[in-house]
Amino acid sequence: MNKDLHRFLKFCTVGGLNTALDFTVFALLTVYGTSSVLAQVISYSAGICNSYIWNRTWTFRQHETTWKDMNRFIVVNLITLAVASLLLAALQHIGFSLVISKFITTAAGTVLNYIGTRRFVFLVERREKG
Repeated sequence: MNKDLHRFLKFCTVGGLNTALDFTVFALLTVYGTSSVLAQVISYSAGICNSYIWNRTWTFRQHETTWKDMNRFIVVNLITLAVASLLLAALQHIGFSLVISKFITTAAGTVLNYIGTRRFVFLVERREKG
């Protein structure tokens, strides 16, 4: 199997775990009255922690942790969170249901996050060439 496809499938597997965690925390928070945007921030943050550990060690096989990588990871995820939160609010504002808005937001966030993680955090191309 192609290395890039294999890595992407691993990323998607980790993403599935992150999404399950994200949706569970999001659902619990909104059921108990937390605003959807605040619930998004909290639930996404739980997914970020899970994502860093699994993507660093399993998907991208980078066993050492550096502050530079961690900072890049946080920046990529904060950008993704900001875009996802704005998209969630915009979709709800124009009439999409909360569930549909969350699914669309999650899909868009996944694409943006994979690109950022692969290109700016774990620097796959540089490690594979060097």
